[in-house]
Amino acid sequence: AVGLTVALADRAHADVYREAARRYAERSATARRTWFVGHWGWQWYAQESGLVPYEPGVSALTPGDRLIRPHGIDAQPIDAADRACLEVEAEDTIPAGWTAIARTITSRQGYYAVWQGLPYGPSDEPLETFTTYGVTCSPARR
Repeated sequence: AVGLTVALADRAHADVYREAARRYAERSATARRTWFVGHWGWQWYAQESGLVPYEPGVSALTPGDRLIRPHGIDAQPIDAADRACLEVEAEDTIPAGWTAIARTITSRQGYYAVWQGLPYGPSDEPLETFTTYGVTCSPARR
């Protein structure tokens, strides 16, 4: 029963990234390009949905582009020149549902089991928060 509950909780967490990638790809119809930062499953789902991976110092952001950043996973840094041209358009917080009763992925535990108690546990913290930035200018490059 515990194993099934943990599996359901982790599946629900993965669905957050799968659904978000689809949602942001649909919203991107009005943007020139939609970039993303972040790794793990999000990276795979975002690329599969047609979002463009951001590379610091390499990606050429232009006005009208968007950049999506999830906060619950590791992500590449955003270049300082690019940060100067970003403006927050929206923040989407995905609340924890009933499956959060036995999560293995929290801000305390990350993606790996830790040695501070059980590797799963209840948490009412949001499953994820995504920030959408609009690109307002052409970043100055060195």
